[in-house]
Amino acid sequence: MVQRLVKTITCGNGNLYSITGGRRILLVTCRPRIEVTEKSVNVKSIGVNGFNVKKNYITLVLCGTPELTRELDMDFWNTVTSFGIETDIQRTDGIFEKIYFDNAIPREIDLDSDWVFEVTGQPGLAKKLLGI
Repeated sequence: MVQRLVKTITCGNGNLYSITGGRRILLVTCRPRIEVTEKSVNVKSIGVNGFNVKKNYITLVLCGTPELTRELDMDFWNTVTSFGIETDIQRTDGIFEKIYFDNAIPREIDLDSDWVFEVTGQPGLAKKLLGI
């Protein structure tokens, strides 16, 4: 499998929300970075040279030390059922568009550095981001 970074988008006015007991609670204000990664594998079973199967993945990185809006302790982490991230993205025509990422899945949360989330379950979003 080959993995390749296709596009990086620096965003503004980002908010990370924790979903707890059906409520959306502001957890962090930040300037996220979106990374669109392409993973491909060559299948050699059909045709002379085979063919490539590709899929795009979206990763959100909250850069540096995000500005917390509350204290984070183990009791808090145990109540979180999911995360959502809302941010402004500047399009190629100069207009800012607010994008909301549902079900951001934490891959790594380093309280002293970057927070990394994967975004799944939003069909067409990777294609839209590649067009920005």
